[in-house]
Amino acid sequence: MWLRVFLCVTMAMFMLTTVSHGEANAENARSGSGESVEVTKRYYELLNIALNGDSDAKVELFLYTYEHIDTLRQNISTALEHLVEAVELENKDATRQLALLLDEGSLVEEDKEKAFILMIFSAQLGNSDSMYWCLVEFSERFRAGTKTEERGDPYKNAEHWFEKIIESEEAETILKREAKFVFSTLALYRSVQDAEAWALLGEAAMAGHAESIKIVRGLYADAQQHAYADDLDRNVALKLMQPIIEVIGSEALEPGT
Repeated sequence: MWLRVFLCVTMAMFMLTTVSHGEANAENARSGSGESVEVTKRYYELLNIALNGDSDAKVELFLYTYEHIDTLRQNISTALEHLVEAVELENKDATRQLALLLDEGSLVEEDKEKAFILMIFSAQLGNSDSMYWCLVEFSERFRAGTKTEERGDPYKNAEHWFEKIIESEEAETILKREAKFVFSTLALYRSVQDAEAWALLGEAAMAGHAESIKIVRGLYADAQQHAYADDLDRNVALKLMQPIIEVIGSEALEPGT
C-alpha cells in the first residue's frame, strides 16, 4: 500500500521538474535526429509489451527510459509507474531498482529506510546482487555496533546473506568470491582465531582476489613480528594461515611483493 501512496507523491513532485524538459524534448523528437526517433519508437514497442502485464518488460521499459532520459524525459513518470507495478508483482529486479532509486534519491525523494526494506525484499525474492548489498550493509552495522530488535543481530544477518549467496545458482563466481572476502574479514574482525574465516579468506586469496591477498599479507606480517598478544595467538594465526601460505607462497605475502 505504501508503494501506491509513495508513487502518487513522487509523480506530483516529479512532474514539476519534467514539464519544461518534456516540452523541449517532445519538440526535439518531432523535429530532431533519426536517433531520437528510433529511441522513441523503441520506447513505445517496450510500452506495448509492458501494458500486457509482463513484469520483466516493465523493468526493461523503465531501464530503457532511464538510459535515454534526455530524449524520453516526458515519459519517465509512466516508466516509473510500470516499475512500481513490477515491484507489486514481486519482480526481484524491479524491487532492487526501486530500492536503488530511493537509496540514491534519483528521480524520487531519498528514503534510506524504504530502500533498506525493498533491498531485503529483493534479496528474499532471489536477486543475488541484493543479497550482496544486504551482506555488506549488515557487515557495516556489525562493525558500527548497530543492533536493533527489529533488525536482529547484524552478524547473524550478514552470515545468513553470505550463505544465500553461496547457495544461489544465479550468483556469478566473482560475486561469490567478493562475498567470501566480505564475510571472512567480518568474521576475523570478530575473532582472529576463526578457522572457518581463515579458510574463506584463503579461498578468495587463492582465487586471486587482490584485497584478500592484501589482508592476508598484513596479518602474516603481524604474526611474523609478534604483534599479537602472546605467542599462542601468533602460533595459532600462523597455523591457520598455513594452507594459504602453501598455495600462494610465503614470498607473495612479504611486504612489497
